[in-house]
Amino acid sequence: MRNQQQQNMHISPIPEGVSLSSLDSLPSRQQSETHPGGGVATIEMSSEELAAYRHSRWRYGKNLVVLTLSFILVFTAFRSIQNLQSSLNSAGRLGMVAMACVHGTTFLTCLFAPALIDRLTSKWTIVLGLLFYLFWVAANFYPHVYTLVPTSIGVGFGQSLAWGAQVTYIQKLAVDYAHASRELTQQEMYKFNGVFLACFQTSHVWGNLVSSLMLTENSTKSDCGIYDRCSEEVHRVWNISSGLETADDTVLKLMGSYLVFAFTGFALILICLERIGTKADPEKPCLQPRSLQMVWRNVQQLVKHKTYRLLIPLLIFNGFEQGFVYADYNKSYITCSIGIHYVGYNMITLGMTNSLFSVLIGMVSKHLPREAIVGMGAILHIGLMVFLLVWIPDVKLVPVFFAVSALWGICDAIWQTQCNCLVNLSCPDDHDVAFQNFRMLQGLGASMAFGMGAFTCVSAKLYFLITLLSLAVLLYAAVEYQLRKAEEEEEYAAQNHGRNLEEPT
Repeated sequence: MRNQQQQNMHISPIPEGVSLSSLDSLPSRQQSETHPGGGVATIEMSSEELAAYRHSRWRYGKNLVVLTLSFILVFTAFRSIQNLQSSLNSAGRLGMVAMACVHGTTFLTCLFAPALIDRLTSKWTIVLGLLFYLFWVAANFYPHVYTLVPTSIGVGFGQSLAWGAQVTYIQKLAVDYAHASRELTQQEMYKFNGVFLACFQTSHVWGNLVSSLMLTENSTKSDCGIYDRCSEEVHRVWNISSGLETADDTVLKLMGSYLVFAFTGFALILICLERIGTKADPEKPCLQPRSLQMVWRNVQQLVKHKTYRLLIPLLIFNGFEQGFVYADYNKSYITCSIGIHYVGYNMITLGMTNSLFSVLIGMVSKHLPREAIVGMGAILHIGLMVFLLVWIPDVKLVPVFFAVSALWGICDAIWQTQCNCLVNLSCPDDHDVAFQNFRMLQGLGASMAFGMGAFTCVSAKLYFLITLLSLAVLLYAAVEYQLRKAEEEEEYAAQNHGRNLEEPT
């Protein structure tokens, strides 16, 4: 359809920087725009072509809204239940084991996701991935090993599929829209991804707000924080209003609301999202050897790439520190000390500071070097973890819990932004494999955080996190040295090339 429209359009040469973005307000068939250099570009379109262009803009915008809203709804349910797993299903550490299965499966399967996306196309891969989330949310109505563990393995697989296909779908939307509107492709990719991510971060708010409003004050303990005993088989630490029966009713209502969120998001994707464009890599055949080849490329990059392999501890730490908040901080600090109803409010605080500082760090990075940002992040995060080691949580110090959540959100924003930047700079010619490995290592770190919760104390995790971050920062210094060295070599080569061109033959 788009190729047909482009063949029928009669467009005079357009200087760089001139677009069709103003055509929405045009009643006529002709528009003149003045180029910054003084030239004038005239774009002539028939009324049918103008209508087709407007329809294409509506179509791409509609698909972006559907995709974004669906992910917000599904992950509102997933993230909120994840925040409560270690508290609600603490008996036998079932909640932590289940989340370890989720992120461990993501770690093991994300390397194979691109091959499946090529076979099914992005829309149907997203549909399949989100279907696993529905089963997992439903399993939380009756949380036992034989219901929660298998569905957690399934949702780990679905997570690798959904996120891999989401990236491909938005990339295709942005490219097609750029072609239709004569905008720069890279500019549209930044715009589409920015809109999606900015809206998606609100999923931290809605589900946590629901849980905090529905769950009332629970019984608390005196031995919390690092003193929360790590070997006992703890039964549910909360007791809402008139006892266990009422508590079970509240859980059912809470999970019912989350199931409505997840099902609505799944239905939106299934019914309203269009199957647009081509597969992720249409030039290559979708054969099994290709999937094995992609896995081998990922392994090679992790083992042989001299810069990327130095980032491995930092990327694992990024997943581990997130898992620590969901697995241990929520249970051993918040739920244990001030009640499960405060978990949602604290996670809202973390999510909002995370989103805000992600934007601020992007603005400040133009004026501060990466070393300064990473250094401040390391000092702040290590200081925060040392505080958690020595602090004795107290129900009278509720504002301190919110301060810790806010500071942790700031630290996570630093690691998220800087990890993305470093991965991008380290592998400029192989972004897809580099970011696939990034997601894989994040999943490994998160699965370690939840998995260790089954047999280690909170203090042991904090010591491990401090050690891992210290090692990651030391190796990061080596990464910066290699990146600067590569930049200097490129500049030197460019200067020599310029001199050779200037020399007379």
